[in-house]
Amino acid sequence: MGQYQCPDGYTAKSGSPNCAGAVSSFCTATTCCDASPTPAPTPAPPTCATYSVVWGLAQLVAEGCAADTKFFDLKTLATEVASPQGDDDIKASCCTDYADATCADWVLMTCPSGHALAGANSAPGGGANGMTLSQGDFESDCCETAPSPTPAPLTCSSFSIAWAVTQLAGGGCATDTKFFDLKKLTDTVSSSADADVRSACCTAFSEAVCSDWVLMTCASGQYTCAAHGFSCVGTTAAPADGDDGMTIGTATFRSSCCSYPISCADYSEDGGEDASSAPAVSASISAASVAFVAAMWA
Repeated sequence: MGQYQCPDGYTAKSGSPNCAGAVSSFCTATTCCDASPTPAPTPAPPTCATYSVVWGLAQLVAEGCAADTKFFDLKTLATEVASPQGDDDIKASCCTDYADATCADWVLMTCPSGHALAGANSAPGGGANGMTLSQGDFESDCCETAPSPTPAPLTCSSFSIAWAVTQLAGGGCATDTKFFDLKKLTDTVSSSADADVRSACCTAFSEAVCSDWVLMTCASGQYTCAAHGFSCVGTTAAPADGDDGMTIGTATFRSSCCSYPISCADYSEDGGEDASSAPAVSASISAASVAFVAAMWA
């Protein structure tokens, strides 16, 4: 019938080992095989990091790399040191000539306030022993005026409070029969000029959706999707129908935006509700200018 094949990590037992039962299903790695010895892990080769502490201290007393007018280069910490890892091997892998130093290598020196380190700039050692750098030279070669922070971009959120108050007096978006659209709070505004704010943040009342009339309510026993946390959010059209073009009647709102609870028979497997039985709603503006401001703090 053939020989039981030992899996990887096992070798066949010597002699004539027996399985645990009379049929082949009783033959297992335990009864027929010996576990192969796990090979000893190969030690990781030493790197400059292995010697950084001892050679860093040696540098302080002019030994180690300093004996060759070099420094123990922290940028080489991940560099492997060749066998047999003698002093010459460590120096070859981990030491850098002071003549090749960069600003980042002078780790104990700092730039003055308001300046940033230009770490890649050349900053060779000097002084009597070729291994020092004055603070003045360091600042001259290595320190740059820190750039001013980039201002955060303007968004509609930056203007929401001021324009809500303006809306109360019939100004702001209202002058164009529009409302400050709270759905656009994260939209970018190119400048603080009124025209740019209007362009980015105002929406015509004729384009309002159910979610924009947040102070309007449904009849008892009805609900909007937003009120119950469902996913049908904010897309059902509900344009203004008042004489001033900036209000909506209760009947209009309820016919467009309200629904009775879904029946168990209409439950869908995604756990949501049938979109045909409940219109979409989110959150934004009220039925009139006064209600608009109240909506901001609802």
